[in-house]
Amino acid sequence: MTVLDPPGLRELFRGHLRGHLRGVASHRVANHGLQRLLDHAPEDVAQEVLSELGPALQEPLARGHAGVVLALLGAALRHPRLQGETLRHLFQALGCWAPPLHPQCVTALAQLRPLEGGDSEEGAEPQPLSLSPWGSRALQLLLHFGDPSPVLGALGALPPPALPALARSPPGSRLWDALLGSPSVPKVTKKRLLRRLKGHWAELARDRSGSRVLDTAWACSPLPQRAQLAAELAPSLPSLLRDPLGRGAARALQLSLFLRHRPQWEELQRQGRGLEL
Repeated sequence: MTVLDPPGLRELFRGHLRGHLRGVASHRVANHGLQRLLDHAPEDVAQEVLSELGPALQEPLARGHAGVVLALLGAALRHPRLQGETLRHLFQALGCWAPPLHPQCVTALAQLRPLEGGDSEEGAEPQPLSLSPWGSRALQLLLHFGDPSPVLGALGALPPPALPALARSPPGSRLWDALLGSPSVPKVTKKRLLRRLKGHWAELARDRSGSRVLDTAWACSPLPQRAQLAAELAPSLPSLLRDPLGRGAARALQLSLFLRHRPQWEELQRQGRGLEL
């Protein structure tokens, strides 16, 4: 799969795999070969795989073969014309396509498992979001689609404690990295979601995963947002300095200088400021 050129991949697919994809995707060994095919498939082959396998995506998911879904999302990321159809098939397999963009779809995406009856009940008590590594990777890929609004809408509908909790988990911090780094996510949306972390930055700075989110947010923020971050963290400087991770954050953000001489701190930030949100 990795060395064949596009004509070779077409010949392999059309001569041996086409018409058998549901069985291949559900087989405990053969599904890995399908993943490698999707990793390198030209657009026409990826389209044929999507047309045949898309309506039956729930089958590999039920067998725990999330890698097949991730490979299909990766193929759609490389071939943008497939993104709308891929998203529809994925949401249908997870049981959250109707009504479209159902806020609860993030629960299904987070685990890459279909919604159960209680997950989508109107007025149901929001449950803490449990994000698996597979679910995190799927959400990361979807955030880089040309239109990430289904994922952004679902993340925005989460209860207030959910986004800070995500930032404190390894798969959640990688999701935050993708959200802040995706050129498809509007700048105003990044700002709005980052505001949901206000009041939690000192706690995140002392957390292994949370400090990663802090670093990413700092790197992509202009001076006004950096000043707000520093102003929130500065009162916690003594406790930050007693913590190994917090100490690193305090040094990186130059919080001591921020407290002693803010104009000099602002000048240094102007000289090396990050990307403007």
